[in-house]
Amino acid sequence: MARVPVPQDLDDLAAAVETALKGYGRERTALKKQCAPVNWLWSDSAATVNHL
Repeated sequence: MARVPVPQDLDDLAAAVETALKGYGRERTALKKQCAPVNWLWSDSAATVNHL
């Protein structure tokens, strides 16, 4: 979810949305790098799969 501050003059709304989306992209990329899985190819033999 991205927060976009609404400017007093709605003619500036496009620039405000563009700025908010650029910031959102940088924050999302940083968060993905921070929370990246260490070993995402692991398998747990204790977890069983039950077919329905």
